[in-house]
Amino acid sequence: MNDASERAALREMVRKRFKGHSTLKSKVKARYKENLEREYKRIIDAYYEILIPIIQTYIGELFDVPTNHKGSKSMFRLDDRKDDFLNYIKNAFRKIGDEFHAKEQVFGLQKRISKMGELTKKLSIGEWKREVKKTLGIDLLDDYYSGEFYREQLQQWTDTNVGLIQSLPEDTLSEMQQVVEQSYLSGKSNRDIVRDMQERFNVSRSKARFYAVDQMAKLNAAITKQQQTECGVKEYEWSTSGDQRVRDSHRKLNGTIHRWDDPPVVDESTGRRAHPGEDYRCRCVALPVFDLESLDLPVSMKFK
Repeated sequence: MNDASERAALREMVRKRFKGHSTLKSKVKARYKENLEREYKRIIDAYYEILIPIIQTYIGELFDVPTNHKGSKSMFRLDDRKDDFLNYIKNAFRKIGDEFHAKEQVFGLQKRISKMGELTKKLSIGEWKREVKKTLGIDLLDDYYSGEFYREQLQQWTDTNVGLIQSLPEDTLSEMQQVVEQSYLSGKSNRDIVRDMQERFNVSRSKARFYAVDQMAKLNAAITKQQQTECGVKEYEWSTSGDQRVRDSHRKLNGTIHRWDDPPVVDESTGRRAHPGEDYRCRCVALPVFDLESLDLPVSMKFK
């Protein structure tokens, strides 16, 4: 980042802030962006809303399967031709899937998630600049964090998220189809069938929301780690959100110091290790511990 003379000048510029110590903890706690979680969940809900009217349209077709039997309370009054019936159901769900994919293209999932990634990056950089300014009293260069690492990180994160979310409705339709086919064999009532299909749908949407929260935290964690380590920060202080949602193992880590090259154990039963934000649905953050000797920040070296 900076050459030896520039790093030496930077150290002299901030030395007073360290008050004779070799390290300095952050003077401000980075804020976890729960508003980003809510926005991502809104995208998920809007995405699933595409599927609801399509299912409702074709559900009438599913209930109206041709039959030779009358008076049955089951959803599908058993027809003698099992193979024809199963093909009928298969075609109905294929139509649902085809129509969903057509409308999905208009929805623009890739573009919306990409914007979420960019917003996460922007807010994460803003928090980092705030920490540096409050703790060290210097302003970071505005254009530094538009480098290749951040472009690649955001593209990879976007592609991963799009793949995860797109796979869920497909899996849900497959599960719904199985529910209908099994109902044909077991003679379940209409009410039970609709309830089972609704349950599959709700589980899928909840899973997508889970991914949204989890992936937002992981992206923020990756950017935070990159920002701190490339600027010479070797250690951080673990900081939780301080609410009832914090799991016990993370609460025990609150206020403890850890190295970026040695993540702490976050699950004693399995020995799993992770930095803040890397564990599933973790909203903890890493507060930098600045090291005077290794400090290397992207600031203007034009001193007056």
